[in-house]
Parts: sequence; structure tokens; C-alpha cells
Amino acid sequence: MSFRCFLSLIVFSVIIALPLQVEAETRYVSDVLVVSLRDAPSRSASIIGHLRSGNVMEVVEENEDGYVLITTDAGDQGWMQARYTTTKLPKTLAIDKLKAQLISLQKQLQIAKDQKEKVVTSEKSLLEELAQLKKSSAELINQIGTMKMAVTEAESSYVDLQEKSKGVAEVYRQRDEFLARHDEMKQKIAFLEAENNDLVQTGRILWFLAGFGVFLVGWMMGKMGRKQRHSPLSL
Repeated sequence: MSFRCFLSLIVFSVIIALPLQVEAETRYVSDVLVVSLRDAPSRSASIIGHLRSGNVMEVVEENEDGYVLITTDAGDQGWMQARYTTTKLPKTLAIDKLKAQLISLQKQLQIAKDQKEKVVTSEKSLLEELAQLKKSSAELINQIGTMKMAVTEAESSYVDLQEKSKGVAEVYRQRDEFLARHDEMKQKIAFLEAENNDLVQTGRILWFLAGFGVFLVGWMMGKMGRKQRHSPLSL
């Protein structure tokens, strides 16, 4: 036998002789009322504590004699018989878990009911708002129709006013032309009146001169007649 084979056999023997090591896993105390926790993997070892059904622990080590080294959730460590442990959830914990789930489901159901009531209320409110919007929409449609009719009438009136405004513009043009002619005639009348006044004044002067001339001729003829009467030829 070679040295390498001999060394491998020794290592294998040592491994077999060592206590069986397991990875830490979560276990529970099975459905036994109270289980002793000892300081060594033996029934004769000192009891250092007790575990009750449902207590949670972590398995650190397990040997071939049916004992496991465990650590409780409180941090205590000791040995107990592996047959009193289980990886399955104990009935008491399962019941408690189911009760907790039931309570949670009841709360969720109540929340769902409340949400449903809120949804129903919101739906009613939305339906009422929708009905109001439909009513408002119908009113707006009527108003739009009325406004369209008013616009049509306004457009028609605007066309009529445009047609009438053409005649009004012609009337205004004729009025302006008439006023211009009237002003022109007033100016001519004023000019003629001024000329007439001048003629009247001139006529008065002429009549005065004519009368004075007649008077002067008559006076001269009378004076000449008187001279003839006193002349020696007349004797």
C-alpha cells in the first residue's frame, strides 16, 4: 500500500469519527408539550432549559446518536433529541398562522368592501356628472343653434345695410353738392347785392345831379328872362 493511499484512509477514518455536521436549518419543537435542553448529547447530561411545542430553533450540529445541537431564538444553546424536532410547521403554529391569515384576509376583504363602496359612490357621482354634462351639452347645442340663427340674421341685415348704405352715400353726396352750390349761390347773391347797392348809390347821385342840373338850367333861364325885360330894347 502506498503512502498516499494510507494517508487517504486515515483522513477518511477521521472524518467518519467526527460528529455529523449539518448546515443550519430552521426546525420546530414537534407536538410534545415540553422537551429538555441538555448541555451534552446524552440523557444523563444536565438539563439547562426546556422547550415547548412550537418553539423555533436553529440546528447547528447533529450526531449519530439522535441528538442535535440547537440555538434558540433567545440565544440559548444546548442538546436535545432530534426525534422531537420537525421541519414542518406544528399544528398550533399552523393554526395561529391560519388565524393570522384569516384576520389579514378579513381586513383585506373589509378594505375591498370599503373600496367597492367608494367605487360605487364614485360611479354614482360620475353618472350624475355625466348626466349633468349631457344636459349642459344639449343646452349648449341649443345656444349654438340660436347663435347661428342670430349670425345668419345679422349677416342678412348687414347685406341690407350695405345695399341701403349705397343710397345713403348717394344722398350724402347730393347733399354735399347741394350745400356747395348753395354756398356758391350765397356768395353770388352777396356779390350782386353789393353791386346793387353800388348801383343804387350811383343812381341816387345821378338823380341828384340831374335835379341839380335842371334846377341850375331853370335858374339861369329865369335870370336871363329878367335881364331881357329890363333891357332898353324892350322899350
